[in-house]
Amino acid sequence: MAQSRRTFLKTSAALGAAALVRPHDTFAASENAPAITAPLSQFAHGDVELHEGPMREQFDRNHAFYRGLDEDALLKPFRQRAELPAPGDDMGGWYSWAPLSAIDARPNNGFAPGHSFGQYLSGLSRYYAATGDRATQEKVHRLVRGFVSCVHLRQDFSRFDRCA
Repeated sequence: MAQSRRTFLKTSAALGAAALVRPHDTFAASENAPAITAPLSQFAHGDVELHEGPMREQFDRNHAFYRGLDEDALLKPFRQRAELPAPGDDMGGWYSWAPLSAIDARPNNGFAPGHSFGQYLSGLSRYYAATGDRATQEKVHRLVRGFVSCVHLRQDFSRFDRCA
């Protein structure tokens, strides 16, 4: 009989929990098993070094792309929603701001204005953590300050929920 994915996951979770609750009754200890000294832990981005090669080239190319992103273009949809001056070019597509009444307009319908801002910011932050590059850190700080100035402009956030 075929087992559903949900049943498989429930069974796996139950077995895992049982192993944690009474591991000495569930699995026999092997004499040759290595001793576990410490739990696994996450390492910092700066703890990894990429040597010359394709991965390093891709990392450097992506880092340069993220560093080159126009800050005004990234902040434009947030500034427009906050009714602030919004210099810079539109990034286009779903990133651009458009009234919800124009949701079906093409090609720049503004379906989710600024939707990937956090991903760009996270990427830049990780590049800084990995490289210690001051220019990248300063860009992150400028973008955060720019975003905060749009969100904290007024106490009334109801205009962000309007459907017109």
